[in-house]
Amino acid sequence: MSAFQSTFDSLRGFPRRLSDAAREVRRTASLAGAAMLAVRCGVPILPVYISEKKKWFGRTPVIIGEPYYPVTAGRRATTEEYHAIADDMMARVRALKAQAAA
Repeated sequence: MSAFQSTFDSLRGFPRRLSDAAREVRRTASLAGAAMLAVRCGVPILPVYISEKKKWFGRTPVIIGEPYYPVTAGRRATTEEYHAIADDMMARVRALKAQAAA
């Protein structure tokens, strides 16, 4: 395999598959990134739950929560604060999931 092909495969992520731990790290980092954007731009976060049960040509339940502004000590938060906001965001989405099941 050439160096170009090796680089290309690593960029497109194929044929490798991510482990569950790597997937969790990537998900946590992306949620913390969303929290960072919301804090720095001063915009609210809107938690949304989309049902896992999807039907072809059918309706998929979507539950939209209340928008909220994440609270930080300053305009630029620490990494720990971004991760705490991401955890709070996921807790709100899980609450919406429970609401959808009811």
